[in-house]
Amino acid sequence: MNAHTDNTLPGLRASTALAQHNNYWLAIRQAGKEARLSLTDAIAAFVKYEDAEGGSTAPERAFSNFTRTIKAQLGLSNKQADDMESSRDRLDVIVLDALRLIEGSCAEIIWEGMEKQRSRREIKDAVKAFAKDVAGSISGVRKRSYFEGKKVQ
Repeated sequence: MNAHTDNTLPGLRASTALAQHNNYWLAIRQAGKEARLSLTDAIAAFVKYEDAEGGSTAPERAFSNFTRTIKAQLGLSNKQADDMESSRDRLDVIVLDALRLIEGSCAEIIWEGMEKQRSRREIKDAVKAFAKDVAGSISGVRKRSYFEGKKVQ
């Protein structure tokens, strides 16, 4: 018998739960990549978008500005926002899923804002407000301890 294999019922349950958790994280990570691609496409269109006030004054910074705005709401630093792939691989499933939700939804907000001919400022503000709302609810969940010092009923 392999010294590292625990074939007891608790050991098998633990290894199965870990595998399921890892599969769930990987699924969320993949879905996040799709959401990120949607956001990238929306930002690329936003760079070319002109409202009544004109076009972008700094189109080369649109992608990084949206990224920082979104990630800042989740409490991720500029350095983490700039180091996207490696930082995402270190995120727990709650934050990773929140980031997926925010990025996918913000892509839709950008498209809707352009379709409704909203100003660039209104679109940016709408993205920030949505990200802040979702991140605030996630932050509340992460700060609570549902088990610490209390009996679960």
